[in-house]
Amino acid sequence: RVLDIALQQQVDVLVVPCCYGKLQSNGRFAFPRSTALSSYREQISKKIVNIATRLEGQAEDGHHTLLNVQRDLARMIINLDRALYLQEHGYSAFLAPITADHGDLNGRRFTNSSLRTAVVGQLKL
Repeated sequence: RVLDIALQQQVDVLVVPCCYGKLQSNGRFAFPRSTALSSYREQISKKIVNIATRLEGQAEDGHHTLLNVQRDLARMIINLDRALYLQEHGYSAFLAPITADHGDLNGRRFTNSSLRTAVVGQLKL
């Protein structure tokens, strides 16, 4: 929805996704949205969205497990689709890393995956 608002208003946009669990593989805000990835819709749509939504909140940041890798790769593909979608609509778009050190309630320190990204879109003038 944020991308659609930016496109309608013709403004720059920064998307820092936090909840991939609300994505849909079909419907109004379907994935993939970009023309570049839409030719692979049948192969990736339900699989990627299912992985991202199923593992949201289950894969624990700071641990290098198969679940984390699967979740992070699904997130990366979703964000790549968002950046491509912006580019197809006249934006200069890129993925910016949002990796940082964090702590949990038990005082343990960890670093998020380097695949954690925000989508930056700047309207070309």
